[in-house]
Amino acid sequence: MHIDINEKCEKELQVCIEYCIRILRGLDHSNPVNEEKIYQQQFLIRLFRHVNTIQKLRNGFNYEGVSDHDAAALLLVMRSILESHLIFFYIFINPQSKAENEIRFMCWKREGLMSRQIINPTNHEHVLKKKKELKQIEDLFLSIRNNCKFNNLSRHHSDRRSFESSFERKGTWRPSWKKIMLLMGHSKYKTETLYSFLSGHVHSEYSNYMQQLVMLRDNLTSENINTYTEIILPTINAFIYHIGKSMDILNLFSEEELTALKNWELINAKPENDS
Repeated sequence: MHIDINEKCEKELQVCIEYCIRILRGLDHSNPVNEEKIYQQQFLIRLFRHVNTIQKLRNGFNYEGVSDHDAAALLLVMRSILESHLIFFYIFINPQSKAENEIRFMCWKREGLMSRQIINPTNHEHVLKKKKELKQIEDLFLSIRNNCKFNNLSRHHSDRRSFESSFERKGTWRPSWKKIMLLMGHSKYKTETLYSFLSGHVHSEYSNYMQQLVMLRDNLTSENINTYTEIILPTINAFIYHIGKSMDILNLFSEEELTALKNWELINAKPENDS
């Protein structure tokens, strides 16, 4: 039986949305949760919004009788989903100990707060907020230095002083996105091709506009949008599985659904082409 690829993509996206809603509704909001759990929920909310955005981008738009699709915007959302999944995996799934999980979360938080320090305050309230966040950065640095995982990393580093100086300046030692993809199990082939492809569209490289020109000339926009959707679906499903696992709420899914999500996780980490 022939299965329409457009219908198949729409159905699978709708399932992802329903899974996200199920997790959100299944959370126990009556009990206080720690900061990590709060941010895990934010990852879920962002994924839910992104999947909804993909659906809307697939539908296209019509302005004064002119219909079109923004395929480039779809690729931007795809990269955001990929990077969100990678950092979630690195902080909450990959750590081999509680100390490692804690230090990665604190580094992620400190790095984010440091990036805000370059913004010039526009009013008194912003000045106070900047000072408060600077204090948080300093406190986080002390907490990280007292973490046993940091001491082990620093002690075994070839140049301990250089390592600690670099950490203090940058706020983290998080690996590159590509290295995290390899940690997740992706092949070198997928790591290089997928991430570079999405980055090219974010950075407005020549190949981006060349492809846009070809799609317009040959009327391939709808076909490409389905291809892009198929590329990101394994990441979306594996992300949902990792969120459910880290939040200990996989019981919300049936055995059949869990098997499907685990299969998506395997597909996500093992592309057909490998090297």
